[in-house]
Amino acid sequence: MRMTTRTLSAMALMTALTAFGSLLRIPFYPVPISLQSLFPLLAGALFSPRAAAGTQAAYLMLGLLGLPLFSQGGGMAYLFQPTFGYLLAMPLTAALVARGVQSLARPPAMRSLALVMALGALFLLVFGTLWLYFSFAWITGRPIPFLKAIGAGLLLFIPGECVKVAAALLVARKFQSFLRS
Repeated sequence: MRMTTRTLSAMALMTALTAFGSLLRIPFYPVPISLQSLFPLLAGALFSPRAAAGTQAAYLMLGLLGLPLFSQGGGMAYLFQPTFGYLLAMPLTAALVARGVQSLARPPAMRSLALVMALGALFLLVFGTLWLYFSFAWITGRPIPFLKAIGAGLLLFIPGECVKVAAALLVARKFQSFLRS
């Protein structure tokens, strides 16, 4: 599949927006609250699965190469952070949302698009929470109870993710026609 200059430019912008979203954060233990999880949902709504995952994979690679793009910096050492699972889930989330959007009727109903995005947000939270739980036990050597991981890594973020789904839904509706033209 060939990508147009418009699509590649939009993908680069999505990668930059994801990085910018990580800078808008509220320090919180063990997972900081930021806007970066909004952008895999938006990428999934606007791009093909491959392109959507590519926007988030580019963000991930740039951060791992040392650019301070993550909410707490960057570099390869980030692989050992308990919160790295949320970042690792971002390309997968974008691809899953894009695949879900592709399966919807054209144009997708708002309710259907919201459901696909909500499931994507839930996937990201579950993946990140599982990484959080296992990394505390295996990487830091300080295991935490599973229910505490669910509370601190998943349940606490559901209200914010609902707001991000609503924001991504509104933005996606405005920009879908631009990318498809």
